[in-house]
Amino acid sequence: MNENCLAYGIEISDLDWEKTPAIVKQLVEKMGQHIKQSEKELTDLKAQQQELLEKINRTSKIYHLRRH
Repeated sequence: MNENCLAYGIEISDLDWEKTPAIVKQLVEKMGQHIKQSEKELTDLKAQQQELLEKINRTSKIYHLRRH
């Protein structure tokens, strides 16, 4: 049975992966790690952005209420 690796929507057979030069495998693996790290950082930044937007909205409402 031929097992396949599915990475970012691309299916790579074991045979193809075995024929891949080691330096290319290293590059693919490093790029995959970089993508995962970038995705984590993006998720963290989105959460921080949401927190800041909520803080801005709370501050804006308080400021608005004090002015009237």
